[in-house]
Amino acid sequence: MILGSSLARPFRLGLRGLAAVRHSPAPGGDRQRFAYIDALRGIAACWVLLYHLGFPLLPWLGPFRHVFERGWLGVDVFFVLSGFVIAYNLRDAAVTPSYIGRFALRRSLRLDPPYWTMIFLTYAIILLRHGTFAERTGTADAVVLATNLCYANKFAGCPIIVSVGWTLCLEVQFYLVFVLLTGLAQRIGRTGLRETPARLFVFLPLALLSIGNVCGLVPCPIAGLFLPSWYAFFLGVIAAWFVFGRVSAGWLIGAVATAGGLLLHQWDTRIFVALLTASSIVAVARLGRLHDLLGGAVFQYLGRISYSLYLIHFLIGELVRDWGAPFTERLPQPWGDALLVLASIVASFGAAHLLHVLVELPSVRLSKCILLRTARTDPRMPA
Repeated sequence: MILGSSLARPFRLGLRGLAAVRHSPAPGGDRQRFAYIDALRGIAACWVLLYHLGFPLLPWLGPFRHVFERGWLGVDVFFVLSGFVIAYNLRDAAVTPSYIGRFALRRSLRLDPPYWTMIFLTYAIILLRHGTFAERTGTADAVVLATNLCYANKFAGCPIIVSVGWTLCLEVQFYLVFVLLTGLAQRIGRTGLRETPARLFVFLPLALLSIGNVCGLVPCPIAGLFLPSWYAFFLGVIAAWFVFGRVSAGWLIGAVATAGGLLLHQWDTRIFVALLTASSIVAVARLGRLHDLLGGAVFQYLGRISYSLYLIHFLIGELVRDWGAPFTERLPQPWGDALLVLASIVASFGAAHLLHVLVELPSVRLSKCILLRTARTDPRMPA
């Protein structure tokens, strides 16, 4: 008995420590930005940029080569952060058909203008350099443009215009499905079902399908569907629910145990990075540092321009490489490649700053004109 009590004590203390997160109000109130989340977003964008633009230097990077080669994992960081932010924004929302419409419009005004700007800019350059899509692929340019503009090019089997746009297609699906499921959980909650069973009933099946897809047990029925990446998004959702007191520690433990079991069954770096990102958010929240950790000017600037940087870096990097390669090839290596990569990065940051100031910031201000009523009218309804 004594031995059993001694062994159980650390586990009980761990659960109490986790539960303490839910009762620790964020310093400065909810209206402050989460500096840590913004910084992670900027770091993830830079990681993707290094992956796309730094490959000429790979032979000379030594052990750092592995960091550059795995920059695509920044996308999974984005998915976790998106899940956290959307779950936080909807934590007190009374989701009605009207709310869903305003939510979709607000997200559209926030995301679409920078993305559409990049679509038309990239399309113009493609026309100048390679000709029309109709000539090269047999698909009418109007169809290619229309499907890309509405995030449906994968479903339609059309070429992608902005190379990183495929992740935005998944993000939009995440947002819409999550708000719809949240509304469904609230409707079930009105029948008298308690909050946790309502969440389990609505969200667990999709989570299990995503896990089954990762394990190779459940095929993705439609090309371009969000199912293979839902687990990363949902890890961020669970982190937000837990941090802000919407679910118990059991949810978090179950998610971590499931992800850990998948990794033991079959190692997957994407799952590891997603789990590490979600766990770090919870740990930072436990320390009460979501609002100030990595709050320095550089990290916060990277977070502010991360969306624009993510959208534009590939196009700018490609143009700089094409224009600069004839000159840098004459220089001794690796200095020529290093200069080309540096020029690509500097140009990408400059272009991202312009896109952010001229297009993204106005679109952010415009999106805030769409007011979202957040107060829940029924205390039994889950957030």
